[in-house]
Amino acid sequence: MKKYTFLLFSWMLPVYVWTQTASISGTVSTEESVLPFANVMLEDQDIGVNTDEVGKYQLKNLEAGDYTLLVSYVGYISLKKKIHLGVGEQLVLDLEMTS
Repeated sequence: MKKYTFLLFSWMLPVYVWTQTASISGTVSTEESVLPFANVMLEDQDIGVNTDEVGKYQLKNLEAGDYTLLVSYVGYISLKKKIHLGVGEQLVLDLEMTS
């Protein structure tokens, strides 16, 4: 019986750990349009993505904590935003850039 209990808990552990990660997603745009292929990254981390063709981005599997989000695009003023992610939080953050 102990063997089966151990197997059950060892199978459930990755599911529990996976649900504890946070994510940030949203759209990068200007007043007029979305910005495809803008750079979105976390300061002092090796984590970053480019927005897709319609300006959407998603940073997944993040630990809870405080971060500084950096957004840049050629011809626009870079954006810097401090954020806090809670355990399991799925933050939706739409960002507007100016030239």
